[in-house]
Amino acid sequence: VIDDPNGNARTSDRFLEDGSYLRLKSLQIGYSLSNSLLESIQVQRARIYASADNVFTLTDYSGYNPDIGRSGSVLDRGVDYGHFAYPLSRTYMIGLDITF
Repeated sequence: VIDDPNGNARTSDRFLEDGSYLRLKSLQIGYSLSNSLLESIQVQRARIYASADNVFTLTDYSGYNPDIGRSGSVLDRGVDYGHFAYPLSRTYMIGLDITF
């Protein structure tokens, strides 16, 4: 950075914070219908399910995502610049898996 006479843009431990977290990334629950019910409608197998991605993250980290990952330089690994990290989207799905 050219206009930074105090060196405030350099990497340091000034804004260091605990990045530990606990995350439930994926969850799926389902129920397979009984064979006696399926025989009457001529289906071999049927399963109803619901799933979710990025269910929750427990952390004291102030940024969007404590899982920063890697940026271009080896010296910048673990540095959260804010504009590279986006909040993780949460996805819910329901479905029916049928085998005839």
